[in-house]
Order: sequence, then C-alpha cells, then structure tokens
Amino acid sequence: MGLEYVIFVYHHRPDPDTPFGGNNGAPAPFGSKVERHVYAGISSYQQILTAKASKNHEGLGTPLLIHQT
Repeated sequence: MGLEYVIFVYHHRPDPDTPFGGNNGAPAPFGSKVERHVYAGISSYQQILTAKASKNHEGLGTPLLIHQT
C-alpha cells in the first residue's frame, strides 16, 4: 500500500447500553491526524444499524470497509 502504517478499528457488536456514537465512533480521535489511513469494520450489526454506522463513519472520515455478518 505504500503507507507507513494503517489503523483499523473493528467493532464486534452494538452495545444497547452505550450511545451509538460512543461505541461506534472509536476511530474519531485518530481521524484528524491520519485520516486517510484509518478504517473501520463491524460485525453482528442489523441492517438499520449498519446503515447508521456507515453514515457515522463517513462523517468521521473513517471509511467503514468491512461488515461481517
């Protein structure tokens, strides 16, 4: 890839007791520093939450690249 490093954050399942941005926004602190090298993945998300997570990560500048069912 020609990059010095890549950060990949993987969130395995939504936590109903944590606000959505709190458990799905983990890459946010990295985004401003290495925005093009930070990516995210999720698993065990229902369709509606997958769409919400994708939009959330788009706004953070951390593309959601993987969804494992």
